Amino acid sequence: MICRRCFNTNSTLSRDIDLIKNIVSKTRVERPNTSKLNLSKPQTTNPRANPPHHQPRKSRIRSRLNQRSEWVSFNTSYNKFFKQPTIQDVNKVNQFFNSTQVTYEWSANEFENIPSELARARELVIQANRASEKMYGGKTKIPFQLINGLPEILFLGRSNAGKSSILNNLVTEYSRSAVVEAARMSKRAGFTKTLNCFNIGNRFRLIDSPGYGFHSTSKQGTVTMDYLESRKELRRCYVLVSANHRFTRLDLSVMEHLTSLGRPFEIIFTKMDKIKDLTKFETMIKESGIQDSPTLPRLIFTNSVSSPGTPKRYGIDHLRYSIFESCGLI
Repeated sequence: MICRRCFNTNSTLSRDIDLIKNIVSKTRVERPNTSKLNLSKPQTTNPRANPPHHQPRKSRIRSRLNQRSEWVSFNTSYNKFFKQPTIQDVNKVNQFFNSTQVTYEWSANEFENIPSELARARELVIQANRASEKMYGGKTKIPFQLINGLPEILFLGRSNAGKSSILNNLVTEYSRSAVVEAARMSKRAGFTKTLNCFNIGNRFRLIDSPGYGFHSTSKQGTVTMDYLESRKELRRCYVLVSANHRFTRLDLSVMEHLTSLGRPFEIIFTKMDKIKDLTKFETMIKESGIQDSPTLPRLIFTNSVSSPGTPKRYGIDHLRYSIFESCGLI
């Protein structure tokens, strides 16, 4: 006999369904009033869209480009008393530098070791014995191309002011992104230890001098001062000042010494792309009194490295023209 409790009858199932329906029908459900609800989407903030205390990227780039356009115009606005190069002059000078051959010729840790100075010293001995109308009457045993009397340009500046970088930019074509390394460069201050001579297209010589100040030695200072005071071929000096470091006491002392020697000089501000406040920079130039100097030096503003804010090497064409002008080549 099968137990009845193991199976549900249809009558029992029917009573259970009726009970559930009765309970559900008597239950009150309060529906919310949708008219009073704020169904708008919550406003979410993107932390990357407007980072705190930072301008949007496009605004920063635009600000950097506007500042660049301001300092590039300094090459004209600060040199109103100088003859401005024509387009033909700029093209002629750039064509020469873009295609010229740069040759390293000599290095000297003492003024007397410069090849032409060695030849002059020997000539003095020869002239003491007999008269001669030639520049070098006897056999100098020195190649003539090292003593041919080409005009010379000297780069002066503090250690790591960018002298070698400017030299390399001079002989690099504008369209090239990589700079030709005619002179060895280093981020280490005091890398240049001697006077280094480069023949530029057999038209003039460019002399790279050891930096003064930090990491320099008295011997390096002596060879530079001897060159400034005694070199006959020297036509003009270019004092390089790192724009982001401003004028130092040593810079002003060197300029004062050049003025006392009667050596014409110009001032090159390097690393202009690193200047953040042009107003303070212009105030520094005004307070230095350099524009009231008796020699009235030309001010040249450059950036040695290309970047998104400064895609070109600005000011190099003004420097090239100034060198050609000082050497009597234009």
